Amino acid sequence: QVAISMTNPTLATAPTSGNVIWRGATSTDWNTASNWYNFNGTNYTVASAVPTDAIDVIIPANQTCVLAQPSVLSATTNAAKNVTIESGATLTLGGGTLNVAGDWTNNGAFIASTGTVTFNGSGASTLGGTSSTSFSNLSMDKNGNVSLAVPVTVSASLALNNGIIDLGTNNLSLGAATITGGSATSYVKTGSTGVLSRNVGSSATTFPVGNSTYNPAMVTNAGTSDVFSLRVVDNVTADGTGVGTTTSDAVVKRTWMVNETTTGGSNVTLRLYWNGVGEEINSFSPASGFMAHYISSANMWDNIGGTVGSDYVEAAGITSFSPFTISSSIAFAPLPIELVSFQANCKEDNTVAVTWITASEHNTSHYIVEQSRDGQSWSVLGEMAAAGNSTQLLNYEMIDAEKATGTTYYRLTQYDNDGVSEVFNAVSVNCEGAAPSTSIMTYPNPSDNSFYVSMYTTGMKGNGQLTITDGSGRSVYNTSVNIQDGNNVFHVGDLKAAPGMYYIKVTQGDQSTDIVKHSLR
Repeated sequence: QVAISMTNPTLATAPTSGNVIWRGATSTDWNTASNWYNFNGTNYTVASAVPTDAIDVIIPANQTCVLAQPSVLSATTNAAKNVTIESGATLTLGGGTLNVAGDWTNNGAFIASTGTVTFNGSGASTLGGTSSTSFSNLSMDKNGNVSLAVPVTVSASLALNNGIIDLGTNNLSLGAATITGGSATSYVKTGSTGVLSRNVGSSATTFPVGNSTYNPAMVTNAGTSDVFSLRVVDNVTADGTGVGTTTSDAVVKRTWMVNETTTGGSNVTLRLYWNGVGEEINSFSPASGFMAHYISSANMWDNIGGTVGSDYVEAAGITSFSPFTISSSIAFAPLPIELVSFQANCKEDNTVAVTWITASEHNTSHYIVEQSRDGQSWSVLGEMAAAGNSTQLLNYEMIDAEKATGTTYYRLTQYDNDGVSEVFNAVSVNCEGAAPSTSIMTYPNPSDNSFYVSMYTTGMKGNGQLTITDGSGRSVYNTSVNIQDGNNVFHVGDLKAAPGMYYIKVTQGDQSTDIVKHSLR
């Protein structure tokens, strides 16, 4: 090799000995050695070999001694350590593969075409520059992290085979691109504010994300397709931010920040994964696990239930988004509603009183009662506003004034302020020739020495007696009660009795309810 006698290339990047610099004197083909300069610290010479994954590459803009810009041609695989595309320069991937073992710095232009950039080798790399980069196909095959210093887009495919993409404060946008792989050794790390975004429609779409550990999410959207973004925070806080003091309640110590681009129209099934006891705090119980969603307007975590798997919780019918976590503590995320009873009872005029009692409500919006003649086809009987937030027993009643013959079915649906709903089991009633009816139950059961007796009646009214007996028939409690037509709730708050099974009934004159069993702890 001899020193080039023509003008040396003008570079914005100061080269060091061993660098190769693009010259494009023969063609645009990356894989042609004579298209490159070698730099030995002083002189530039025509290269006799193409770059390898141990050699840094600089691509300058066209000038006197740089005649064309490089292309990685189809069906060829090429390599470099650090790749720098200088301002005014362009690198085109014409369907081939470029392996990058070091940093990627794009200060110019990159045309992805249908090619693939693969990060390989070992150690830490940075993907940055003054220009964001859009890849067609991006592959991770690296023993180390690639940290984003600019936003990155992938349009066709992302392969997570080995190594971690660390977003930092930058976003990784995939659109409709596919993802393969994803594991504890290869995922998208969301250690700061950067998010992974993907198009989500009716097919289950995985977000292979995590922070210190791999905690992916799966999103399926039965509503209008939308672009969702997601990141994971290694903390759970009372205000849903994941920043600050960790909750003292039983949770998986992860918060998934989930957002949609266009508000409204989505109907999502969300699955969140965790990695066992190492991520469970404050006596978290997987068997009692549920998904919780933070509602900023109510400043509270909402229990949205869900199905618990061996390493995940999945909940459906989600229409609003942002922080989600996994908990087993009702104190941390109360149930939207604790339903004590739901009944349909015939009144004296053969109309039907549909009644329900709640022990507590959190973030409730309204109730809808539906009726059916066959238990299959339903029509709305009416809507009733819910309490919103309550920690005391509340009675609701809706009258069906239609005197229908035969059996009629009723079902109750409760709606939260965030759009989540819950449908309760249907009840039925037949008022033809029905005699006055009475029903009785206790709540909670089992309990300590304080509990409630709930009674519905159309045949008893006036002064009565509530009696509690033990297993031998001995009376341990007796109090006067005022019985009203319809719903009645009586509080037993001063029962001094040993743990065990007890028997409760209400009498009024010569009438009596059935006996209900109640267990004291």
